[in-house]
Amino acid sequence: MILVFESAIPCNQNCRYCYQRGRRLNIPINLPAVIRTIRDLYEKYKEPIVLHGGEPLLLPLLVIEAILKISYELTGQSSICTGGVLINENHIKLFKKYNTQVDISIDGFPEQNVLRLSKQQTQNLLEKIDILLAEKIKVNVMSVLHEFNRNYADFVYYCYNKGIDGIRINFLKFSDKYSLSLSELKSLSKKLLDFCMITLYDVLPFTSIIESYFGNSTDCFLTPCDPFSTSAARNILPNGKVINCTCTQLPYTYQSEYIDMRSYILYKTDCRNCKFFYACKGGCPGNQDWRRKDIFCPVYRHLFSYLHSLFHYQRKQEEPPLPPKQRKIKKLFPGETKITEVNGITQIERGDEIVIRRN
Repeated sequence: MILVFESAIPCNQNCRYCYQRGRRLNIPINLPAVIRTIRDLYEKYKEPIVLHGGEPLLLPLLVIEAILKISYELTGQSSICTGGVLINENHIKLFKKYNTQVDISIDGFPEQNVLRLSKQQTQNLLEKIDILLAEKIKVNVMSVLHEFNRNYADFVYYCYNKGIDGIRINFLKFSDKYSLSLSELKSLSKKLLDFCMITLYDVLPFTSIIESYFGNSTDCFLTPCDPFSTSAARNILPNGKVINCTCTQLPYTYQSEYIDMRSYILYKTDCRNCKFFYACKGGCPGNQDWRRKDIFCPVYRHLFSYLHSLFHYQRKQEEPPLPPKQRKIKKLFPGETKITEVNGITQIERGDEIVIRRN
């Protein structure tokens, strides 16, 4: 996926759990350079293009249109991730003109969405979603699970009946004060997984977990990920430069060469002897140190085990290829020296370079 301006422009909201907090880059926009990079990346990778943020609707309308237009010219459609509060008639005209899929960040009904907006603001946002649907604009919802939307399944039923195209759910790290407990997350996840199987409604990550159980991994966190390249998220900055997915919480880098060191590391350490490793490859490297498995492994394993009790599918594990002994990566911004060792992999950060060594 080609993300434009993810974590690189301001936002009008102050979501209390935002993963971009303190990491947004304040870089002036060089629109011609951005358009060139979009074109170059698409010609090379043929991936969907998404205008992201921060809040992209804070951008001048001409900038929004330029990015939606190049996306439409290259792919026949466009996409935008937004909090939705700022949507107006001019934006709706652009969405219709450039066949835009609008992904709206909302955690549920007004009482469920209080970590993002006031209850009245959320009610207004739900009314804007109704307007988009009435205009035949494709709408998806993006949500985070937390203590205020424990009954989130009710909102899923609402979206399903409204004709919202699909839902993307993210988990809040257990260290966050608003997070659900592990048992709560397991219970809610199983309920939503069942709903997906019964209705075939697209609720990510549960749709992807079902596909991955049968060996058809499509979602980024269920496929091998090189955290320094992140082929699932090539992020274009406002100056036209490309960086890795900001979910990794690593220093800003981007390597066009994809090297999967992580699968081999986890296969030999954290995920050793796990019969579902073929389905998740250790999960997302952004939820803790990339050399460790995903902190939400107990949830994924719970769901895979449940699917296994129903379908008894089994796939032979294949050992990932041995990665190189050493790898050097250029950082976008120089920094202080830092050396860490996890699971037999030493990471040395110094100046504008990161050195990875397999011990």
